[in-house]
Amino acid sequence: MRPVRSILLVDDDIQLLATLKEALERDGLDCFRATCPLEALELVKEHHMDATILDMFLGSRTGLQTLAQLREIHHEMAAILMSGHLTEEIRAEAQRMEVDCLLDKPIELANLRQSVSSLRV
Repeated sequence: MRPVRSILLVDDDIQLLATLKEALERDGLDCFRATCPLEALELVKEHHMDATILDMFLGSRTGLQTLAQLREIHHEMAAILMSGHLTEEIRAEAQRMEVDCLLDKPIELANLRQSVSSLRV
């Protein structure tokens, strides 16, 4: 197993995506951004991604629904799910789907960077 080298960031908050991308690129990661599930799926079809960081609520689909579709393309994709509303139901579903890490919003960059650095693919 090796550390993550490329990561897909999926959130409808463009400013948050820019902040996350900047922080993770400073750590040497190749980052791709998507503001909706369909854009995320297109990027994953075009590029190999080791991992994804997804918001739980992405308009008409949840982050977990989107993750399931992404993993149909890249089965071993590591995942971090972020949300301002992590309920027990979301936590249980994320555990069932083998999400590697759950992060509360607002995101603390130090926690995010530590979570990403602990991922192995």
